[in-house]
Amino acid sequence: MKTTTSIYAEKAKFIYDMEYKLAELKPEDIAAGNKADINFLSEQCPYLFGSGVYKARTLRGLYEDGVDYNDKVICQSAGYFKKEQGTATDDEMPLLQTQIGEFDLVSNPVSHTLRYKYLLPDNIKARIEIFDNLGKLVYSQENISGQALSQLSVASHPAGIFHIRIVAENGFTKSINYLKN
Repeated sequence: MKTTTSIYAEKAKFIYDMEYKLAELKPEDIAAGNKADINFLSEQCPYLFGSGVYKARTLRGLYEDGVDYNDKVICQSAGYFKKEQGTATDDEMPLLQTQIGEFDLVSNPVSHTLRYKYLLPDNIKARIEIFDNLGKLVYSQENISGQALSQLSVASHPAGIFHIRIVAENGFTKSINYLKN
């Protein structure tokens, strides 16, 4: 019998495989069965199932506009909350606090607005940097902390491949390439 975790791991692997295939496909070429899997994973709690959820949301955005995800509601219904002294309130953002950090893109490729999500342990500061394909720093934001779903206008950037990186004072660093249309 498959466990819930193994089912989600299979779905996350499917999403990673689809990302590579999409480099050659158009959104209309994604099969209906694949869309069902992508939709299912995109509607899960990202704090429980990780970056595969965000990747699924990015893929879903290629063929379905206007989907809004309320992670607070999704994660609360799955039973995941940020707890303080053993209790959780409706005002607390649900999360599983990591010891190192998390960072992922919510939108890729982008045309006008780059959306990204980060989660850092308490009292840890970081910076976000964006480099063009020649390695030139085109954006930097210092002293970010906590968690956020952020967006940044990239409308003035030329089309091409860019590199976004988070560097935290606890040593956590993650870099992701994205395509600006």
